[in-house]
Amino acid sequence: MSGNMSRVKKRRRNKLIFFILEIVIFIVLLGALFIWHKAGQLGGLDKLNPENLGRSDELDEDLLEDYVSIAIFGLDNRTMGNLSSGNSDVIMVATIDNKNSQIKLTSVYRDTLLAQQKEEDGEYRYRKANAAFSEGGAQEAVRMLNKNMDLDITDYVTVDFKALVDAVDAVGGIEMEINDAEAGLINKYIDELQQWTGTSSSHLDGAGTYEMDGVQATAYCRIRKTALGDFGRAQRQRKVLAALFKKVKSSGLSTLNKVFDAVSDEIASTLSGTEIIGLGAKCITYDVGKTAGFPYDLYTHEYSGIGSVDVPCTLESNVKEFYSLIYNEDDYEPSSDVSQISQYIQSYTGTDETSAADYNIEDDGVSDAEDEDGEEDE
Repeated sequence: MSGNMSRVKKRRRNKLIFFILEIVIFIVLLGALFIWHKAGQLGGLDKLNPENLGRSDELDEDLLEDYVSIAIFGLDNRTMGNLSSGNSDVIMVATIDNKNSQIKLTSVYRDTLLAQQKEEDGEYRYRKANAAFSEGGAQEAVRMLNKNMDLDITDYVTVDFKALVDAVDAVGGIEMEINDAEAGLINKYIDELQQWTGTSSSHLDGAGTYEMDGVQATAYCRIRKTALGDFGRAQRQRKVLAALFKKVKSSGLSTLNKVFDAVSDEIASTLSGTEIIGLGAKCITYDVGKTAGFPYDLYTHEYSGIGSVDVPCTLESNVKEFYSLIYNEDDYEPSSDVSQISQYIQSYTGTDETSAADYNIEDDGVSDAEDEDGEEDE
């Protein structure tokens, strides 16, 4: 009798084990199906030619191994969904610092005088940074960043107005403080954006702190006609992206999923949906590091045939500072490519390090480790 009871208990235990295994397999399959579905939501991947990315052979691989850099291009196209051409009025480098668990945003000012190339002859041309995407798409824009800043970017994300509108709306809005001058300009841009994106919004009453919806936040990003001009616009763009990231971080993976669902049809990228979801899930545990615009030391002047440009004073010294701020490397020596480009810009413009003007552009980033009074936690 006891033997029969033992066999019954054994059968019940085996059934329980098989039932648990079935549940585990079911959960794994559901997870795989979810990832496959998310990957499929992102359109065709626009892969870059790895042989033509402008990366220097002199880069220190050991120094860069803890960092991942992704280019972000925002196109000022009035026709939503056209992500293959146009001037990139937003040019950013998002640096994921896996060693210190931080994300750092660097705006490259759109009027920065930088070396660009023609595909057919490989010769440098010196143009405004935002012309690269217009003339050669993401391939040329990424190559420009790598060549001029000693970067190793292989991936990018391109967005337009609609993608930012929908991303901000997906998180329920972001908090922004504005002054009277900004409020008036925002209201002007709100009217345009409602027409271009087909999204409804409302005007702001004036200076104050607002929980901005997508249209309002995107309008804020477009403001250029203030004292700091394009420098101020780039600063606002960084503030909005940092606020968006912090909102996603505080809300968790479910909000990250909402953002991805909202913009998956409105972005172009070398990254698959799976890769974006994976990066997002990892990075929402990171802090937003301090952000700034590049070049840090510059001089704005108008030159025949090019127009008004922001001249790095000098490109070489600015790249050194970039490495210090982003990679915590104070003794970096720029590549021979950067040195050559820097020398040409100096010769063409007649500028050097002493030519930089004080535009009162401040680093606007605020670390998550800081409290509401702006003082770091002990």
